[in-house]
Amino acid sequence: KPKLRNTLYEVWLNGLLSAPTTHLANMIGNTITRLVTPLEKGVAATLEVGRAMITRTPRERFFGEVSADLYGTVAGLKDGVRRGLKAYRTEGLGEGLVKVEHLPAIRVKTGELVRTPTRLLTAEDVFFKAIAESAELQTLAYRTAIQEGHRGAARVTRIAELLANPTDQMYAAMKQAGEYQTFTNRLGKMGRSL
Repeated sequence: KPKLRNTLYEVWLNGLLSAPTTHLANMIGNTITRLVTPLEKGVAATLEVGRAMITRTPRERFFGEVSADLYGTVAGLKDGVRRGLKAYRTEGLGEGLVKVEHLPAIRVKTGELVRTPTRLLTAEDVFFKAIAESAELQTLAYRTAIQEGHRGAARVTRIAELLANPTDQMYAAMKQAGEYQTFTNRLGKMGRSL
């Protein structure tokens, strides 16, 4: 049963997070990160050409990953909206509480109103996380199909297979990318101790 200090903490925390600038900063930061990611993939592919030539090893990054990432971003919008709305309604349950890790202290309808700022932040992060995960899955499917040596129609078929049934490694990398790009990944040992 929540104590008075839990209730006061919940009110205080949501008061701090209620400013519109908090939500704007969160959404702008996530948007910029999402827009920069395809550029990062393009730079990685460029550097990879030089590395592969010098070391005479197969390439690990490809220019087509940029378009795969962009396609995944657009494809993830619908799922992002759906998951974001669900996260708002359920206060992040099922998605995991993203930035605020505590159980609701105020259990009546008033609590839902008080927690509106954290509910919004959770919904925002879940929205952007879904988009980042979709983009990463598209990228990984494209990269894997190329590394397996598929070309033309066989590549398209293999990409579709991987999208429908991603490997465990792809799934883990997709989830990690979603957390990384929304700044919701867990702190390391040093960060937690601080």
